[in-house]
Amino acid sequence: SISPSEFIPVMEETGVITLIGRWVLQEACEQICKWQKVLSEDSPIKINVNLSARQLPHSNLAEQVAEILDETGLSEQALRLEITETAIMHNSKEALQVLRELKALNVGLCIDDFGIGYSSLRRLQQLPIDILKIDRAFVQNIGDKGENTEIARTIIDLADSLGMGIVAEGVENEAQLEGLRVLGCKDEQGFYFAKPLPPDAALRFIQQSNGEIITEETVAEK
Repeated sequence: SISPSEFIPVMEETGVITLIGRWVLQEACEQICKWQKVLSEDSPIKINVNLSARQLPHSNLAEQVAEILDETGLSEQALRLEITETAIMHNSKEALQVLRELKALNVGLCIDDFGIGYSSLRRLQQLPIDILKIDRAFVQNIGDKGENTEIARTIIDLADSLGMGIVAEGVENEAQLEGLRVLGCKDEQGFYFAKPLPPDAALRFIQQSNGEIITEETVAEK
């Protein structure tokens, strides 16, 4: 198998990432709509989709997102777009404009891999961001004696002071989870919870997490 760290840079260098990125967003929105029809209305779900650094400077990105939401019928509130901190810093002027246009669509915006892009507090305050995602590098060795505990605590406090949500990436064991919970981080992601799953298995995982028991007859009715 080939990891994303190998094939994504190649796609970015060749420029095909903009075409693939639109296809990925379309497929993701269509998939979440299918799941929403099966899942209970009492358990609304959202989907996060990563944007490439090459997609960000495109002036029609917000227009593409609006078109996909219209075509799929997905509520804008069910979609969150993730942009790496590095991508935002490298395209700061263009990024700010595009982020403002995306925010006008009422989709959620997240800074992915936060903590490694050297963004200034002034720049961060200018961005219409809803969620900071702590880079996995700062989740490793976290805990009472962990070397990354204070860094994670600082990022969590920063997000809180700016009125942003916080999500920790790369949680792989219970010690990391407990350490983050002690620091006040309530939302995490990582292999501790589940590895990447195909659609059917992902739906079952969501159902189990929500405590839903869905029969084939129920699915057929919906």
